[in-house]
Amino acid sequence: MIKTKKKFYNLKINLERFKPKKNDIENRQQILNQLERQFQKDYPDCNLHAFGSYYNGFGFHQSDLDVCIVFNDEREQNNDEVIRIMQKILRAMKSSNTFDDVRPILQAKVPIIRTRHRQWRIAIDISLHNMLAIENTRLLKTYTDIDPRVSQLGYMIKYLAKLCYIGDASRGTLSSYAYIIMLIHFLQQIQPAVLPVLQQLKDPTNKTSMHKKCSKWNVYFYEDLSKLKDIWKNENKLSSGALWIEFLRFYTEQFNYEEHVVTIRQIEPLLKHEKGWLRQTIAIEDPFELSHNLAGGLSPRNWIIIRRVFIRARQQFGIQPENINITGPNMSLIEETLFNIDDLCPTNAPKRCEWCKGPYHIRKRCPKLASLANENEKKKRTINHNEQQSYMNNHLTHTTNNFRNNVQYNNNNGNRYIHPKSAPPNQRPFQYTTNEKSREYNNSLEQSTNNSHRSYQSNHHRKECYICRSTEHLKAQCPSLQKKNTVPKQKFSS
Repeated sequence: MIKTKKKFYNLKINLERFKPKKNDIENRQQILNQLERQFQKDYPDCNLHAFGSYYNGFGFHQSDLDVCIVFNDEREQNNDEVIRIMQKILRAMKSSNTFDDVRPILQAKVPIIRTRHRQWRIAIDISLHNMLAIENTRLLKTYTDIDPRVSQLGYMIKYLAKLCYIGDASRGTLSSYAYIIMLIHFLQQIQPAVLPVLQQLKDPTNKTSMHKKCSKWNVYFYEDLSKLKDIWKNENKLSSGALWIEFLRFYTEQFNYEEHVVTIRQIEPLLKHEKGWLRQTIAIEDPFELSHNLAGGLSPRNWIIIRRVFIRARQQFGIQPENINITGPNMSLIEETLFNIDDLCPTNAPKRCEWCKGPYHIRKRCPKLASLANENEKKKRTINHNEQQSYMNNHLTHTTNNFRNNVQYNNNNGNRYIHPKSAPPNQRPFQYTTNEKSREYNNSLEQSTNNSHRSYQSNHHRKECYICRSTEHLKAQCPSLQKKNTVPKQKFSS
């Protein structure tokens, strides 16, 4: 256990490079202010709230910015009004020069508009009235403020999931939010506990009800950390390294995922048959939206892969490698040794991608290669558009200027064309007015209808005989052909 403490202490220092820096926080705040000013031009009563991993204490410095638009009234309850607002926001984002790659994602559980800041290249997800996500962010942020070891372990599990490609819910694995719920559940169940169950704590001095309604769900939790020591005491003194090993052991040996549900809203065990979740994978309950299973899209095969990654990670971190010196550690060597993807990922996994060297997918379905191809296609379109614009500006400007100097258009005469003034009057062609043009067109149309049968007869001649070239009969009625086909009568002698 002592070796594990020293090893993870060095890794904890190395994980500081993943945390958001002061410059990153200021840039995201400026983006939030820009969006709020732009949206308040059309909707003065709207407010913008930031949520997600960047604000709950588990965000990386390259994490995207999740923004929620909230109105003072209840217009979000009308679906037609929501669609109209999203379409108007989409048009405003596309017309702005600050953001690019604006596209709606309507097939998600909560429809969003995804874009990217053009200067700082920060991905942005804009949703409408996603109040439960804001409350989830506040809850996780409160847990990270209780003990600093929570955020350290959160960075470890998110980095491990990202390294082994098991942290994408859209590909049949678990989301980073689900891994954080698993971590908090473990820290509540370990003895002595590292974290309390905030949704079950109640201040004895305050007689208010433990109920706070938001989107038809109870989002109450104890958030007065200044008085938390009077209600609950943290007696767990284990290091972050020891807790990391115990976390891996808990979900590979102790937790009964076939019967129990991962939950952080109560300390008592929650059974699967009580929730009606009977799939042969782990079940993770959302802390507020109790009908939502965060592992609902997890396939049994991917759950087996996740468990094998946990088993190999426990073996990897539990034994000190021979090539690592604890007294003078080399951080790059520690990361290469402990976070070696060849040792962490299962040996019977599918062939790895030839492009990104990642497991569980082939080169044809590589997400990095697909995103790179999309970026190259956008660059080609931009280059072609710029070349066409430069050609039009350089080669057609001179011709357009000469034409404007010599030719004038009279808007008062409708379709009338006026010859250049530089030509003498006797050389100018005959000019039609609008009435004369319409009169001559009608006359020509009448003549064409009256002489339609004549033109048809002149263009389509009658058929003629192929033998005598006569137009009075056809080949079958030709007399010369009948003479040839007649057989002379034979005279019989008596």
